[in-house]
Amino acid sequence: MPNYNQYYASRPTIQIKRLAVRYQRDHGGKCGICGDRVGGPLENELPNGQYAKNLVITRKYKVDQTIEVKVELTANHAGHFQFKLCPATSKQHEVSQDCLDKHTLLMADGGSDRYTVPSEKPRIYTIGLRLPSGVRCDRCWTYTAGNDWMQCPDGSHAVGCGVQETFRGCADIAIN
Repeated sequence: MPNYNQYYASRPTIQIKRLAVRYQRDHGGKCGICGDRVGGPLENELPNGQYAKNLVITRKYKVDQTIEVKVELTANHAGHFQFKLCPATSKQHEVSQDCLDKHTLLMADGGSDRYTVPSEKPRIYTIGLRLPSGVRCDRCWTYTAGNDWMQCPDGSHAVGCGVQETFRGCADIAIN
């Protein structure tokens, strides 16, 4: 079974959590589009990433369809999931964050753009999402944890405040 925990965008070379949080804070909480470290090798992005060479359409959907996605958490760090898509126009260039931000998917049951992860044991989460109206593509998630004790905007400190660990991954789908 593959180790998908590698998509932790702020994973440091030295496995010390304090350094991981410092890395994300110093980079504004940013990750590469598909989970790679900012400034590091882009192993999960086009055109040369070793995990992006053989593109596979994982699912095909209809415009305006409600879809079901499954996310397996092997370590529950609370926080939330967000799902975004972008119509990819090239197999030579990865999509942009600006494009992804224009197409955030809403939850099927109420319109929020975030699924708050219940504080439970690790498990597979099944989440209903609505595809954005009018988006079509031939090739088209973000998990921000809420587990770290950091400074809140009011100056106090609490779990879930400040820059949190972020995990990202890319999957190609088709909508027609």
